[in-house]
Amino acid sequence: MRNTWRLVYNYFLTFIGGFISKKRNARFAMGVLFVLGIATLMIVLFTNTAIATTVQFTQLGVPELAMYSNSFMAILIMLFLTVMRSALPAKTTDEQLLLSLPIKKTQIILAKSLFNYLFDFLSLLGILFPSYIVYAVINQTGISLVFRGLLITLLLPLFSNAIATLIALLFQKIATFFRNYSIVQTILILLLIGGYVLISYVLNDYLLKNNNVDMVLNQFKPMKWILTFVLNGTLLSLLWIALIAFGTYSISILLRVAVFGKEVKSYRSKKIELDFTERKPMWSLYRKEIKYYFSVPIYVINTIFGAIMYVGLSILLLMIKQETLTQILASIRIDASGAEIAFILAAGCLIITTVCTTSSSISLEGKHLWVLKAHPIKVRDIFLAKILVNMTLTTIPIVLMAPVVSIKFGFANLWMFMLIPFLASLVMAILGLYFNLLFPKLEWESEVQPVKQGLSTMVTLFFGFAFVILPFVFYFAFFVTLVNYVLFGLLLVAYFVLWIVFSYTLLHKSGKTHFERL
Repeated sequence: MRNTWRLVYNYFLTFIGGFISKKRNARFAMGVLFVLGIATLMIVLFTNTAIATTVQFTQLGVPELAMYSNSFMAILIMLFLTVMRSALPAKTTDEQLLLSLPIKKTQIILAKSLFNYLFDFLSLLGILFPSYIVYAVINQTGISLVFRGLLITLLLPLFSNAIATLIALLFQKIATFFRNYSIVQTILILLLIGGYVLISYVLNDYLLKNNNVDMVLNQFKPMKWILTFVLNGTLLSLLWIALIAFGTYSISILLRVAVFGKEVKSYRSKKIELDFTERKPMWSLYRKEIKYYFSVPIYVINTIFGAIMYVGLSILLLMIKQETLTQILASIRIDASGAEIAFILAAGCLIITTVCTTSSSISLEGKHLWVLKAHPIKVRDIFLAKILVNMTLTTIPIVLMAPVVSIKFGFANLWMFMLIPFLASLVMAILGLYFNLLFPKLEWESEVQPVKQGLSTMVTLFFGFAFVILPFVFYFAFFVTLVNYVLFGLLLVAYFVLWIVFSYTLLHKSGKTHFERL
């Protein structure tokens, strides 16, 4: 067990070491502080949500419904973590090194798994755990409920990691029977994401239509176990949760040990002729980038989810009545004409800007970056190829869904539904690439590290949220009754165009310098 903790400690030091560099201490310190600040803000937001929910149900005389809501959220988060972890890479760059050391395979796999578990636990600690503290304080239940909530927060990531591992191994096995192994694996994981969205919708719809809590809990035993243990300390519920969590986790570790170090056998073509078509450098780079993108499941999962949600939002807007949206805005004291259009634009821009492939595209070059730099290719073409991949993923849903939304909210607004999200996503694509040049992570053992744990990814995501939400906050807070929504749309276009000019200039000058220094 000592070797396991040494490996975990080594992974942790490697992760921290990626943020520290003698030459870039100030820049990286600012990036880390920025991420920590936004993470703190997110914790505050989740805490405020928990306070509002708990106070509301407490005033209605049913405080346990707040915990019921928290339990439902715990299930959804666990399913989401399962989906995000299911893109387990078939091989990692440190396999041969670790196998050459006098360390058991079980210890190696356990260390890798525990390191991933740490990130999921910290996520739940900021999202779910505050709700238990809030409930205990408002209802004066004592510190014991907080400890029980902490125990649930510790156990849930074990189960999500275990199920994700089992799904990943199953998908890898299925994909080996097909020609394009990595792409087939990616398609299977995308189907899994679609399944998650469908299950989440069905569960939410079922819970909204059924007010009988006891009946719902009898239908969904995991929710009942979480609820009864946290509220009442029912040991039998804890036993069931612990057995499932540790049981599935142990099975997943054993299976990963069995396949660790073995070559992943896949379809092999017997074709010996080489097809060659002359293309311009940028388009050749674009084809290479787009093929690589779809061949890395974790890359796809971490970036395409926003595009799927954007399509889902558009379909939802088509289904709900326009009066319903107006009533929602009126409940938060926004009743100006055209405010629903601005609200839709805000939601659409926030969702589509979560799609950002460029924030890790340089890091994913890894140790092969020198190959790219050695070719007689303009740096501009390299940048544009990477930006085009991002824009391919965002432009398709924007162009397809803009007419759909316009059916309900008027074709006169089509230009806003198409142009404004497009410009916002272009800003994110450019800034994502620039932040990746500022905070590159070229040494990694699997694609998970630069895609999910890279500083550039975190900074881009949080900065994108801030720069997109800012004009909408000002509009709804101060100008919603003074500025017509069409004029606001024109101002948004100008706002994003200015950001595009600024960010592209920054990328072309400072970004190019950073790229040449790598």
